[in-house]
Amino acid sequence: MKTLPKRTCAIALSIQVLGDKWSLLILRDIILHKKSRFKEFRNSKEKIATNVLTNRLKTLVSEGLIEKLDPTGTKKSTRYLATDKGISSLPIIIEMYLFSIQTIDESVLDESQINIKKQALSNRQLFEETKNFDEKIEIYNINQSAVLIKWYVVIHIVAVLAVFLSALILRYQILLLIIILISLRDALNRQRNFNKVVIRHRFETTWDISYLDGIFTAIEILPSTVITPYVLILHFNVMNQKNQTILILKDALGHEKYRELLVLLKISGLQKDGL
Repeated sequence: MKTLPKRTCAIALSIQVLGDKWSLLILRDIILHKKSRFKEFRNSKEKIATNVLTNRLKTLVSEGLIEKLDPTGTKKSTRYLATDKGISSLPIIIEMYLFSIQTIDESVLDESQINIKKQALSNRQLFEETKNFDEKIEIYNINQSAVLIKWYVVIHIVAVLAVFLSALILRYQILLLIIILISLRDALNRQRNFNKVVIRHRFETTWDISYLDGIFTAIEILPSTVITPYVLILHFNVMNQKNQTILILKDALGHEKYRELLVLLKISGLQKDGL
């Protein structure tokens, strides 16, 4: 991949990064036409060559304009999304669009292009704000759940009472009580040492997760995820590895963010309700 030389002029740097034909067209497809896969870029009307497309995608990734996501480690799952820096190129794309769109006969435009033309010409500011909103990133900070701690305590108290009321001989009762107390201690320690988990939602169905290191990794949320008004059992896969599970209670997110997360999951087609 070609390394771009350092520039001291902002305009020269912008031309260096965005000045070639294909880079702007790829950003156009991602931001305006919601394309995200290699095959979709190849099928654009301009018919970019495979080797050129591969090179431009690598350059745009290295320049921080787009991000490559590969949740299952396969070509089929690979997607390219615009970063905040990439989205900031939208005014440039719109200006270039408005510069020439009136000279193009509508008979050669498809339905998507005609809709974009109408929106951009009728209210440029609203159109730009809408496209920025389409690329909005939702962040969900999963914190320690006070309700879950109470559940742990209540369940272990019930277990202790069940042992006392049982007909077991004393030494077995003592053994079970020790096991219950160790279990409670471990559960409380896990909650005390809880590290915040961050889930990020982008581009309609793209999800990422971050743990203590703050580095986001693309995930595939599985249909086995259980959605309820109070508890969410999130099943997901990271880079085609072993499936993982996170238990999320409403108080760990807050009422509004929890409801918002549930709505997004259901929109994504994950509607397996439980409890």
